[in-house]
Amino acid sequence: MDQGSSSKLKRAALVFAVLIALAVVIFGFTYLRQSLSAKKPPKDPTLAIYEPKDGTTVESDVVTVRGKTDPECLFFYNGNVEGTDDKGGFNFKVDLVEGKNKFVFSSTNQAGKKITKEIVVTYEPPQKKAVQPEDNKTPTDVTDPPLEYGKETCTLCEGNGQQVCSVCDGRGRIVCTTCSGLRTVLVGSESITCSSCQGTGWITCTVCIGSGVETCRRCGGSGRI
Repeated sequence: MDQGSSSKLKRAALVFAVLIALAVVIFGFTYLRQSLSAKKPPKDPTLAIYEPKDGTTVESDVVTVRGKTDPECLFFYNGNVEGTDDKGGFNFKVDLVEGKNKFVFSSTNQAGKKITKEIVVTYEPPQKKAVQPEDNKTPTDVTDPPLEYGKETCTLCEGNGQQVCSVCDGRGRIVCTTCSGLRTVLVGSESITCSSCQGTGWITCTVCIGSGVETCRRCGGSGRI
């Protein structure tokens, strides 16, 4: 065999050896990476509820639920599957009942790992909001804010908190409601003196009780507006 042929054979053997060595290195690296991946435990899923916040009290009977989980996870609300966007985000509305409403959210990844979160939202309609008790008194429900008085003198009662009775016009008496002021009533075919007014045709005013004045209706008796 001449020298040229021998050199070609050596070069071919060298190239073949390099290729074999490279294949061994690639195979070993791939095997090692797969082994490490197999031994690494799967990550726990993440779940964040942005709104509503736990313990929130609202006056509306509808709330918006907004949050985010991992894109590959299956998301549940109160046991029912809810859709998420391509980034794992979710946004939907929920009807509330009066009182406490419990929400249970969970997210499960492909490895079967699960995370669960619970929140409570209280729905209180505005007209049912209780007034803070004072001096150990029982709380009361109100629909309107308490009446607030100003510092100016009431022009109707001129600051004394009373006005002329609007029923008897200050007289302290009104026309008898039994005899209509006629002083007598008909009993059968006989006309007799009205016992309610004693034949006067008048009775004491039921609003001012004969005083001729009543609590000022503009300022509520405070004398100020």
